[in-house]
Parts: sequence; C-alpha cells; structure tokens
Amino acid sequence: MACIEQWFPRGSTAPEAHTMKRALHGPFTDCTAGALIQLGAQWNPDEVTITQALCGLSGLLLRTVDDPAGQICGIRVLVDVRGFSMKQVRLVTPRYITLLSKALRNCLPIRFKGIHIYNETVIFQYVWSILKLFLSEKIRGRVHFHGDNQKNLHKHLPKEILSADYGGDNTTFDGAEYCAQVMEPFYEKYLTMTNGGYL
Repeated sequence: MACIEQWFPRGSTAPEAHTMKRALHGPFTDCTAGALIQLGAQWNPDEVTITQALCGLSGLLLRTVDDPAGQICGIRVLVDVRGFSMKQVRLVTPRYITLLSKALRNCLPIRFKGIHIYNETVIFQYVWSILKLFLSEKIRGRVHFHGDNQKNLHKHLPKEILSADYGGDNTTFDGAEYCAQVMEPFYEKYLTMTNGGYL
C-alpha cells in the first residue's frame, strides 16, 4: 500500500491507493505478445483523480520499458472499461485527450504493439470517436475492440499471460507483490525521469 501511495501527489489517502492497486496491474511478459499491462474497470474518480491515475499509469509504463524485455518485445495494453460511465467521461476533457494522444504517438519511449479494449460501453465508444481523431493512423490500427468476447481476445493475447478474469491461465500474479518488489525500487528513477526527462 505504501508503495502505491508514494506515486500520488502529497495528501493522498489510503482509499485512493487501494483503488489504484485494484485498477493497475503490472506486466505479464511473453516475448511473442510483449509485456501486457492490464487496466481494470475499478477506477473511481471520486477516490482517485485523473491526475493521480495518470501518474500511476505513467510510472507503470516507464517501469515496463525500463526492463530490456519491454524494450525488445514492446507493450500490449488491455483496458477493461466495464462500467465506464458519465462519471469518468466528465473528466476526459480536451486537455487530457490531447495529453493521452501525445503519449500514444511520440512522447513516451514505448513501442505499443496493441491496445485492447474489453467490455466497452456505448459511452466509451463515444469517447473513442473523439480520441481517435487525435491519433495517427498507425496507432488507430493497433486498437482492437473485443466487447466481452474472450475467444476473440485470446486470438490476440495468449491465455498464458492473461489473468483468470479474462479466461487466462496466469493465476499466480500478485499486484501487491509486484508493487513492493518492482515498482517501489523504481520510484527514485521515476522522479528523475519526470523532473529531468527520460534517461
């Protein structure tokens, strides 16, 4: 818990950290598929602001590419948007749409091999119709929508690196353990990157 808390601006509370621990999962690595980052449908903006969520996500992405395997294999992101509603939409302002589009295009030293959207709602599809206008054709072509179809998801992502929530076989991954062993030691380097640029 303390590990996640330090990724937030000062004044964050334990409930915020607990919510982020449920929402962000570290990478399951398979060099055919690349490192997989799962973003769950647990984000409650009343508990964790969008700024805090983006801080946690950027730290997780940068730690993934800090690993040579992430650099070689690239990254695939699985975003579960089940329950995405107006509560989240109201925070997706033009400022954050622009920020996200820049991050996906050329601001992060990351090779996105695929972005997989799962359990998308009609409201999320509306947000996507705006966001895609800011993305390159190359990135748009790497975004895949799966609805709630696990078989279709498995065509793109091996079951071996998916958690049981998505019909996968990876039942041993522990987010709290990953945070303590991998993310916590990376925190000082993350501060250096954010304060002085990627090194």
